[in-house]
Amino acid sequence: MPHFKQATKLCLMPSALAILFACNSSTYLINNNPNVPHAPTEVTAVAGNTQVTVSWTAPDSDGGSPIIVYIVRSVQDTSKYCVSTFGTSCTVNGLTNGNSYTFIVTATNTNGTGPASSPSTPVKPLAGLPSAPYFVEGNAGNTQVTVTWIAADSNGSKITGYTAKAVQDSGKHCATTGSLTCTITGLTNDTAYTFIVTATNIIGTGAPSSPSRPVTPSGIPGLNWTVKYTGSANFSSVTWTGSLLVALGSGLDVYGDAYSTILTSPDGSTWTVRDSSKTIHLSSVTWTGSRVVAVGNNAILTSPNGIAWTARDTTTKNFQSVVWTGSQLIAYGFSDIATSSDGITWTMGNYPPITWLYSVVWTGSQFVAVGLNGGIVTSPNGITWTSRNSGTANTLYSVAWTGSQLVAVGDKGAIRTSSDGIAWTPRISGTTDYLRSVIWNGSLLLIPKYDSLLTSTDGATWTHRPSGTGTQPQSVIWMGNKLIGVSGTSFLTSP
Repeated sequence: MPHFKQATKLCLMPSALAILFACNSSTYLINNNPNVPHAPTEVTAVAGNTQVTVSWTAPDSDGGSPIIVYIVRSVQDTSKYCVSTFGTSCTVNGLTNGNSYTFIVTATNTNGTGPASSPSTPVKPLAGLPSAPYFVEGNAGNTQVTVTWIAADSNGSKITGYTAKAVQDSGKHCATTGSLTCTITGLTNDTAYTFIVTATNIIGTGAPSSPSRPVTPSGIPGLNWTVKYTGSANFSSVTWTGSLLVALGSGLDVYGDAYSTILTSPDGSTWTVRDSSKTIHLSSVTWTGSRVVAVGNNAILTSPNGIAWTARDTTTKNFQSVVWTGSQLIAYGFSDIATSSDGITWTMGNYPPITWLYSVVWTGSQFVAVGLNGGIVTSPNGITWTSRNSGTANTLYSVAWTGSQLVAVGDKGAIRTSSDGIAWTPRISGTTDYLRSVIWNGSLLLIPKYDSLLTSTDGATWTHRPSGTGTQPQSVIWMGNKLIGVSGTSFLTSP
């Protein structure tokens, strides 16, 4: 039978694992069995966030039987404890930051539990520094970069702010009081930068994040894109009225049924649904200066302001795109083409001798259209068309007019230029990528690609500019001072 002796101390022994201890508020009974372990020694405590890690030295005697468990308890709150069956340390969790705690340790073998150690030195759990923020990204603009990141771990103390810095120039930085994005201004265009972010709480500032991938600020439109809005509808086309953006989108409702929608926005950040339909599919929209015109499958709609819309009779034709020439609208698809001066009354034309028309431009004297297998056709009125030889079998997706030069782009890096739409000259693009669009902004030809931008002043010589944005808008227009485009569910601007 175990041997006990009485001592006049506060009793804070563990609940029974092997031998029960009888306790009251002023005494405890120590198992005096010589076959139980001696008390552990050199108990130390290291505070963390709502926890303390306690370490000790094994007893100088295990009582003749191997120790099977150690129990660590808080003297101030016996419900806070930890157990170790192998090592000489364990962590007590669930403590209150700022409170003082001491800890005692007991060792148990098959004969029972030995006496408690002397208490550790008092320690106070405290919140720690924040972790480093995660997944830092930079989105470059004109002399600036918008930095975004995923929140750091607070480690027990609310994060009070973040600071983003350019690695190459620590004087270029921005700060927030909780937002996960900020913009660093005053950067040098055409210089690559990487960025780090730190988080701060009441304890201090944590370690910096891993650097972002390099990005390069630039004043060249199309080099860097900013995502202004992401929604549920897939954008297909966008136009600018001078005061309002009008975009077309499509998607699936909760029942899996397809729908088409018209949205408007004053700035590209906030969008309002103006019309939605499950019976038509809209694919292209343009502004005539007095009327917005949208076309699609068996549909032509017009609006004076992009908000209220009127359906027009299309005699069940399928239109994929619509273009305003300055005096005439031309709507076209894969087998139908029509013209109109006002968007209300339409005249069906003869479809050009080309398979699948992709892009049409007006030069001031003629229409020039490009399409499948390198097809190019011209027309003085949009009704009668003449085939031209492009010199390529690669599909051409887009054509632009600079005022003196036509530029067509397409599959496998194909670029063709012409001054009259009749004779076409091949140009070296330096890429075999698919080129989906070409835009003239008044001084520069721009071909946005997924990870770079092709630029040219004359269409003959092209410069590759890495963008590092990983974004390639599918429909792009020049807004007068910036490019605007749509890509999937996102609306983008540049710069």
